[in-house]
Amino acid sequence: MVFKRAPVRATSGVAVAGVLIFAWRAAADSYPGWALLVLAVALLLIVAGLLAHREVVRRRVRAWAAGWTPAGRVWPWDGLRRQGDIRVPRAWTREVAGLPVTVGEIRWSGGALAGAVLARAGRGVFVVVGLPGEAPEMGLRLPYRFVGDWPRQTDPEVREAFLDGRIPLWTVRGGELFTIEPRDGLFAGPAVFDRAVRRALLAVELLHLARPHR
Repeated sequence: MVFKRAPVRATSGVAVAGVLIFAWRAAADSYPGWALLVLAVALLLIVAGLLAHREVVRRRVRAWAAGWTPAGRVWPWDGLRRQGDIRVPRAWTREVAGLPVTVGEIRWSGGALAGAVLARAGRGVFVVVGLPGEAPEMGLRLPYRFVGDWPRQTDPEVREAFLDGRIPLWTVRGGELFTIEPRDGLFAGPAVFDRAVRRALLAVELLHLARPHR
């Protein structure tokens, strides 16, 4: 089974870049001096815009994180990594819906998250949800492969939620459920973290792991 997402933003960005490059080359043929000046100014404006946007996002994250406690920057399942490198630039923890939750940014390379993400290298957001009791090891791995024998994970409701994009891939290990969601943007804002937390908690709920099981 193959899941595809239409690259609308990427296509639009390529089209705009193509038009700008064509216009600059046309201007360079007639006015080479001015074309270089315009290019330099454009690059400076782009850099300034990115820096300003990063600062705005940082301020929003700081305000959002006031309700959370800073967490360690160590990936808790490093023992599962057989290759590559994993880094956690920042993370926070608090209780959400009665469960301990940790959310943060993650960066990986060298295929360190093989089975949990498609890309060999990238960045994303991870969520760790502490479960109220021990749960068997299980997970949904790429490409659409269930691991473990927990009966709830193959329920139609769970399958439908994943195929509809309402929950991400998950892994349960050591009494915790964790998710990793790749992202394309340079800067993760509060909405990105909140969305990842909601989706991870929905996975916990649908898997019937929010309460101690027998």
